[in-house]
Amino acid sequence: VSAIPIALVGFAEATAIAKTSAKLDMSGTSHVEENEEALALAACNLFTSWVGGYPVTGSFSRTAINAESGAQSAMSAGIAAVTVVVVLLCFTGPLSLLPRATVSAIVLIAIVRLIDVAEFRRLYDDFKRDHRRRDVWVFAAVFGVSLLHGVESGLLTGVVVHNALRFTTPLSESGAKSESE
Repeated sequence: VSAIPIALVGFAEATAIAKTSAKLDMSGTSHVEENEEALALAACNLFTSWVGGYPVTGSFSRTAINAESGAQSAMSAGIAAVTVVVVLLCFTGPLSLLPRATVSAIVLIAIVRLIDVAEFRRLYDDFKRDHRRRDVWVFAAVFGVSLLHGVESGLLTGVVVHNALRFTTPLSESGAKSESE
């Protein structure tokens, strides 16, 4: 039962990372194919299960570091992976002495660029105009529940709230574009 939320969160994270890196123009493409992301993630996790590894997902912090470094190709992800392996093999001991707050601060500094403040403003402005109301309520519900009860509960809440609003809110109020747009 716990594998389903792990798979869903992993897919959502991989898709979000791909879309964010496309927005940052790191990958050279602005379109992300979710089916290809899901297939690649499934293939990686299938292989990992054969060798007894952990579930495979993306990493927001590594994506942020690549973007900050000016990475332009897929090879940068390979170099980042090799660097992670070298650090884990050679520097685990000394790094384990760092306080968790220090490590957390390093990761937070790396991912700050990935936070899309303009999207929050857009949601707020749309909410004030009563457009795309569904997006705002889903965001607020997922954010609040994830903060208070964890990612699995937030994910389930997002699915439930989205579908509840989708089937109960008329299209003109839910954020669907009218034919005049």
